[in-house]
Amino acid sequence: MYKIIKLSFLSIFIAIFSAAAFCSGVNYSVRSKISLAGTQGWDYLTDDPAAARLYVSRGDHVVVIDTAKDSVIGEITGTTGVHGIAVADEFNTGFTSNGKSNTVTIFDLKTLKVKGEVKAGENPDAIIYDGFSKKVFTFNGKSKDSTVIDAGTGKVLGTKYPSAENLSMPARTARVRFMSISKTLPKWPRLTRYV
Repeated sequence: MYKIIKLSFLSIFIAIFSAAAFCSGVNYSVRSKISLAGTQGWDYLTDDPAAARLYVSRGDHVVVIDTAKDSVIGEITGTTGVHGIAVADEFNTGFTSNGKSNTVTIFDLKTLKVKGEVKAGENPDAIIYDGFSKKVFTFNGKSKDSTVIDAGTGKVLGTKYPSAENLSMPARTARVRFMSISKTLPKWPRLTRYV
């Protein structure tokens, strides 16, 4: 018994020492400062390393920063209540979730020109592009559902509520390893869970 306790303490000590040694080698510093005009706050930041751009949502517009030059290169306007930005580089298309207007703005990544706007659920907030399915998903706060958009065409494929089957396992015991997207809508994406 004493040997097991001694080995346990030794293992914990090694783990703590290793973590401290690893963390002590990380030095963060301010590389540069970029001033953004206006009084609006910000919500989500989206990094696009392929294009060396950072998208910053600012209430009613998105500020676009060139991260290679550390300078503002443009804005995407008409995005009332913008929360998040999703980037689909392979389609040269970006998407913003506009919470106050219940819409998604679709824009050209190179020119930052608006290509169109589609309806989403109520108060679209988080937004992601899934490169596997080639779809954009908004997660709508007020209507508590998700809108699915074809990233290539910009067409809304559906808005769907999650089923109880997918949400039944307690979060503290479930680990979601991956999500496989059903090819047929309007079924909700199936979650594969491991406990």
